[in-house]
Amino acid sequence: MTVEEFAGFWSRQGCRTAKGAGTFWYAVHRRVFLSLPYDRPVQPTRLELLRLFSLTPALVLRYPSKPSCPWCAGGAFVCERKGYDLDALHQKARNQTRKGLRECALQRIEFGVLAEIGYHLNEDTWQRQERNETGLTPQHWRQYCQAAADTPDMEAWGVFFQGRLAAFAVCAVVERCCHILYQSSSRRLLQHCPNNALVFSVTKRALQQPAVDLVCYGLKSVEQTPGLEHFKLRMGFSIRPFDDLMVLHPLLHAFLALGGRLAVEWAWRRHPESDYWRKALVLCRLGRHPTRPRSLATRPWPLARPSDRLKRAFDITFAALGLAALSPLFLLLALAIKLSDAGPVFFRQLRVGQGGKAFFILKFRSMAVDAQEAGPRVTRNGDPRITRLGRFLRKFKLDELPQLWNVLIGQMSFVGPRPEVPGYVEKYTPSQRRVLALKPGITDAATLDFRHEEDLLQQRVEDGVEQFYIEHCLPRKIELSLAYAARANVRTDLVIILRTLLPFLNRSAGGEGPRTTR
Repeated sequence: MTVEEFAGFWSRQGCRTAKGAGTFWYAVHRRVFLSLPYDRPVQPTRLELLRLFSLTPALVLRYPSKPSCPWCAGGAFVCERKGYDLDALHQKARNQTRKGLRECALQRIEFGVLAEIGYHLNEDTWQRQERNETGLTPQHWRQYCQAAADTPDMEAWGVFFQGRLAAFAVCAVVERCCHILYQSSSRRLLQHCPNNALVFSVTKRALQQPAVDLVCYGLKSVEQTPGLEHFKLRMGFSIRPFDDLMVLHPLLHAFLALGGRLAVEWAWRRHPESDYWRKALVLCRLGRHPTRPRSLATRPWPLARPSDRLKRAFDITFAALGLAALSPLFLLLALAIKLSDAGPVFFRQLRVGQGGKAFFILKFRSMAVDAQEAGPRVTRNGDPRITRLGRFLRKFKLDELPQLWNVLIGQMSFVGPRPEVPGYVEKYTPSQRRVLALKPGITDAATLDFRHEEDLLQQRVEDGVEQFYIEHCLPRKIELSLAYAARANVRTDLVIILRTLLPFLNRSAGGEGPRTTR
């Protein structure tokens, strides 16, 4: 179908639509309009944005724009692999998909039937995801199904377990892209992996069609949905990055600037169970004036930091002094590493720094050569890839000393969030990406809090170490880093540095947090 026909699908449900320069817009919520198709970057002018505000009841306009950096906050989950099969899935997802295909049966569903049997699966999904979707009533659901039935190139597919509907998805092909628009599943039948079987079957079938070039599995959410995003990535989808722009109506922007933001926060605290006020709070934090649209990747709200000039002067002075004073130790360690296994002295790994800019972090090599290809990207105590000398280096954090060079040339600071590898940054939620506004550092509050995390990971099976780190450790680290940024000053930086050095001065150093492979 064409984009205009796709806009007609939303219009038939009662949603307001509008035509702009080169694109259509529809009311994804009552006062929030999204561009169509929502995975295609557009660049409306300021006058076009103001015209849309004058012609529609929109208070917020959200649209994708061309990416300004490799690690943009926005993006769409897409799969373009024409030979999509089980080998495209993560190992765990592959096993779950095999189970789902073995125990469930895929079948196309008529929209009239889906209108009658699908709503209770919606309720199950909302309860499981702790969402309060009061706007989609049974009547609205029937309108949705009727609008889909009247629109060309739209299909509904379901998987059944012993004759019972376990999960369903609504798909639409819009200009060579198959969109998975809607998906719900039964909570009682999740142990049979119906979602894996459904997404795999729908995606494989769509990519086998000559008229389809890719499958789109929705946009990255402006809220934290790590579980849902990980599921999509494990099912063979990747993130096509773009700048996710959200623009506020000028009057709404003025209202918030005059104290309206506090009123919204107060309402949300009074009614924390309300999806309306929760989403309103997100819009208040991320929205921008139409004459100054900015990416959600660029610091959604201010982060207090100590004076950049004073901090940089401190970094240059003490990094230079440290490199000069420790140069004999550097030579000794380099010689020891070279003699131990004849491998390279330094380990260089790509990390993501301030503003999403990639750089190579330097460390003394503490693991076997090519250790990155021999296991997960995080390590735990007793990891066989760590050399005998490497254990000594890690115990006293001597492997981190070359990062003084990263500090000297401005890629890092003494105090700041630890930089992560690109694969982890890609999994950040828009809220977590605020940490990219800060310059990474050698130590921070998260480093101190997770000093013994290698011990925490020691009991994890090999295939589960990295996933446990992503789902449990990394979000907490980002939370601590952002909390530090909200109250950072020179005094707090000095306190963190002293707390980092004190255990080694007392000769009682413990384990460190999870490390990327060396």
